[in-house]
Parts: sequence; C-alpha cells; structure tokens
Amino acid sequence: IAAEDYDAVLNTGDLVALGSNQGQWEQFIEISQPLISTPDLRSKYLPAFGNHDRDKDDAVYRNWHKFLPWIPGNGEYYYKDIDDVPDSHLTGDVNIEFNYETELRINLIDKLDGRDQIDVYLDKNSPEKIEELSLFFKINNDRFKRLIIGPYFNSEFRLRFDHKRKDRIIFLERLKGFTETGINLGYKFKKKKFKGSKFIFSFPVFIKYNNYIDANEKNIFPGSFYIGTKPGLYLNLNIRKAYTKFGFENYITFAQNVIPGYREDNDKGFYFEQENEIEIEVAPFNFISKKVDLWLIINNNFIISYNTIDIGVKYKLYLGLEWKGFKYLYLGWNYFVYRSEIKIPEYNRRDAYDQLHFISMEIWAKARYKFFSFLIEYRAPLFVLDRIWINNDSVKPHSLIISLEFKIRKIKETETYYIYSLY
Repeated sequence: IAAEDYDAVLNTGDLVALGSNQGQWEQFIEISQPLISTPDLRSKYLPAFGNHDRDKDDAVYRNWHKFLPWIPGNGEYYYKDIDDVPDSHLTGDVNIEFNYETELRINLIDKLDGRDQIDVYLDKNSPEKIEELSLFFKINNDRFKRLIIGPYFNSEFRLRFDHKRKDRIIFLERLKGFTETGINLGYKFKKKKFKGSKFIFSFPVFIKYNNYIDANEKNIFPGSFYIGTKPGLYLNLNIRKAYTKFGFENYITFAQNVIPGYREDNDKGFYFEQENEIEIEVAPFNFISKKVDLWLIINNNFIISYNTIDIGVKYKLYLGLEWKGFKYLYLGWNYFVYRSEIKIPEYNRRDAYDQLHFISMEIWAKARYKFFSFLIEYRAPLFVLDRIWINNDSVKPHSLIISLEFKIRKIKETETYYIYSLY
C-alpha cells in the first residue's frame, strides 16, 4: 500500500485480536510503520473501531487512544474531509493553492563601538515589512493525473523604513516589489523511492518596481519600473521521503527598464539576474527511529545581477538542524550562516567596491496548525566586514524576524469519509 499514491487508507477494524493486550498493539504499530510513520501519513490512515479492539472491561478505549492518539472522536464515529488529507489529488477540474506570508524584520545595533558604552537602537534601513502572496490554479486531467499545469501569480511587496539619528524619528523610506504571472508546467513522480517528488517549469511575465519617499516633503518620487520575463526550474526530490530530500531552483530574469528611477538616472537599460539555489536535507536518525525526526540541512544560494549601473553578486550558505519531533512545533538552529554582497561599479571601476561579509548564527521556532504557521527567529552576528569596517559593533546588527503564514489548498470536488464502528 505504501508504494501507491493513495488519498486515504480505510481500515475496517479489528486491528488486534485482544484490545487489552498492549503487546499486540505494539506489534500492530510496528507493522503499520510504512503507513503511519509521519504526520502526513497518519492523517491519511483511517481505521474503524472493531469489537476486538475494545479493552477487557468494555468501559473505555484506553489502548485505542494510547496507540492511535491522532484519531479524533471516541472511536465509535468520526469523519475526515479529503481537504484535511495532505497531498491528496482528486480528478476535479481545478485545484487552488493559496499562500500568503507577512513578515517583520527588525535590526538592532550598538552605535557606540566601545565596550564600556552602549547605545542600542535601530540599524539603518530598519525595520522592514515584507508581504508575499502566491496563487496557483492547477488544472487536473483525468488522463494525465500526474501532469502539473496551470496559471500562477506571485507577488512580493516591501516597505523599508529608516530613521534620523538626531531626533530618532522613524519614517518610510522606500517601497519596492515585483509581480509575476504565467504558466507552470511540470510532473509529479509516482515511484516509491521518489514519492511526492516533482519538477516544474515556470514561464512568467515579470514586473519590478522601486520607489523612494522623501522624509521631509513626504513625497513619493517616480521609481524605476521594469517589464520582462523570469523563466525558472523547480526540482524537488524526496528520496525515501522520511530520510533524504533534495531541492534545486534556478531562475533567470531579464527585464527592460521603461521608467528610470529618481535615484537611478543612469539606469535606462535592462536588468539581468541569475539565481541558483540548492538545498539538501538528511535525517540520519530516522533509520533508527522516525520519532527523532532531526534533519541536517545544507543550503547554498547564489545570485548575480547586472543593471547597467553595477554588477551585483550575492551569496548565502548555511548549515542547520531542524527538529520536527513535536506535532505542531518545529525547532531550528542554523549554526553557521555566511552571507556576502558585492557591487562592482560599471562606469567607474576605480571606485571602491560596496561589499559586505557577514557570519552569523540563527535560532528559530515555528508553530504550525492546519493552514497557518507562526515563526519567530533570532540572528546573532559573529563576524562582519562592511566596506572598511571590520567587526565594529556599529555594523553588527542583531536581527529579530516575526512572520505569519497562511497556506490553503482548495479542491473543487470534495469527498468526505465517514468511519463507523460496526459491532
């Protein structure tokens, strides 16, 4: 059964011969591991309460609740909507996948570099508010059930604030973002070793904008405006889903500047960007016990861009641990994070390069329940080189990130399973 791409497993009851025998329940749990080893799998395993599953005194269902704690109700009756089952796919007309995330980033620094003096306040260009929205309409096909095709829409909007050092008044300094809409075309794997894996090509129309705001006059100056395209490739491989995951993303952006920005008078040409990201996740302890669910993560991200003003290079590498042992809570520790940014002037290469090298450590916690999740993250700087300043307190921001995310997956056709106890 585990090798099939199923929506749900219905068990008609009598999971054990003697409900009061804990040894039989333990044996049942051990045998059923391929179907109940993860929260996603457990949500698709739907047993009915059989007469052999009762405790000896018939009074309560002690062992049933002890060994099957994820089953709702009292055991005699419960129901499960297909929308509650992750990764289910019916052959209706359209699936709708909606994702919205709002995030607040706050950077704090000590403006005085001396050890005996402390003046903690907001860093430059902080705080920052980020809104992200994505929408995908998957068109299902009865003949090609594993084909992924349909229109999509992605948007990101950023509000960047700043402050005046003398009077410490916070004001909105910049707003920017991008919008893209196009077609996704991909395929979902069926083989057991790669179950849940998929690859997707995207072919969008891409729009990017950038506006500045004058703090004194409170005017919004005309910003730079680009129109172009951003084709991409997304590959996700679940190699034995509970043990190893591999992700690869590659995007190429080419956009023409149609409105030069207020501070970018020379930016009358085009914008080019190439982004590459690789992520590997391994859970070695899951070979011993899947209850550990501790993942080792390696993430590598590289971006190079050119906009007729300068050449930009961004790089990020982090090594991390993620623990998914709790039902609704994930904990993470990125014990080594390296970021770098370099801008090389195009017109006068004798100018000093604008560069940043940043090494930090990150800890985070994410609470997740049904369709929404809440994350709080803290980033501690370990080493910073910002232009000509090396490891000064005034260039070592401590970051606090708070985000709230909503994920909704709607299927036009809905099935409900009703599970009864028949004895």
